Amino acid sequence: MELKEQRPITIYTLSCPFSGAIKYVGKTVKPLNKRLGDHIGDVKRTVNKRTNWVKSILRRGEKPIIEGIETVYDGWQDAEIYWIAQLRAWGFSLKNMTEGGEGGHGRINSEDTRRKISVSQKGKPKSESHRLACAEARRKKGKWVTSESTKRKQSEALKGRPHSIEHNVKVGDANVLSDRSHQNH
Repeated sequence: MELKEQRPITIYTLSCPFSGAIKYVGKTVKPLNKRLGDHIGDVKRTVNKRTNWVKSILRRGEKPIIEGIETVYDGWQDAEIYWIAQLRAWGFSLKNMTEGGEGGHGRINSEDTRRKISVSQKGKPKSESHRLACAEARRKKGKWVTSESTKRKQSEALKGRPHSIEHNVKVGDANVLSDRSHQNH
């Protein structure tokens, strides 16, 4: 059996060049200077607490200070979660939006953020593969249940809407079959 070589993963901090306060904890497999470059490039594409903070440093003619605090070969999620929790316990006001690890673990969007995301996505066509992937994800999570309020809204939206001939034929056929099955029992 051939062992796959694991790359070292660095848990790092971003600190304020003016106060020295640690403001962010992250992980990378890249050299630290390249990862810092990614953070600087992010300010042009993304808006969040971290990018706003980095942008404020750049406006003052400086860059955040990046430092490695731990190197791991596996279990980086646990290491990142540990360092975020530890630094917060020590009183650092971090810009991390989650408690660490992969995939937005622990992130809770505010009502305002959720509304903005909703508005930005309304009317955008979704590909068939996207719709199927969403449906599969809901099935796996057991979230395929429609709430009573959603059912009421759907019912109200459909009331008075004319049906196609094809639909009426299918409903008629289903009713005939249903009537036959009830007569046999």
